[in-house]
Amino acid sequence: MKMVMNFIKKNWFVFLGVIAVFIIVKSCEPKPKITTETKIVYVPKVETITETIIKKVDKPVYIERTKTIKGKDTIIYRDSPTDATIIAKQYDAELKANKSIARLKITALGEVLDVQGTIEYNQKETTTTITKIVPMSGLFVYGETSFLPVLERVEIGLDYQIRNTIIIGVSASHNLNYNATYFNAKIGIRLF
Repeated sequence: MKMVMNFIKKNWFVFLGVIAVFIIVKSCEPKPKITTETKIVYVPKVETITETIIKKVDKPVYIERTKTIKGKDTIIYRDSPTDATIIAKQYDAELKANKSIARLKITALGEVLDVQGTIEYNQKETTTTITKIVPMSGLFVYGETSFLPVLERVEIGLDYQIRNTIIIGVSASHNLNYNATYFNAKIGIRLF
């Protein structure tokens, strides 16, 4: 135990250096990239009518037979009867489906017996996708050599990149002039 304490006292700068490296690495670590994509689709929906309510309006309506106005057949409503009008009955109708109600005015010369059909509409569906992209770590192998002014040394090594923040590497190089082999270590910290 005494030996460990003496080692720590003699090499306190190493421990401070390790702590400083961790603080710097944490502060330089890039924030994850977050992308949000919103997609809006209109999906056609059809609902079957589940209930029909028809209410007769007591007041008669006076209509002229259909006239073609601007290429479209149109019924003309009048406030009072004339020689060109006929008396019709008007009904208020509600068609109820699962999620919707259609309110109609039905004009008929006779009695309305039934109203059937479907209600069609486009329903808006929104899909939001959130993607979080975190920088990945990776191992790289590399080769290196000097070539100008002379071929003097060759090197092969491994670099490990941790989340685009820090690089740790080891390599072996050989100096051809002195016939000496060196083992190297490196650490790199992302600045920007």
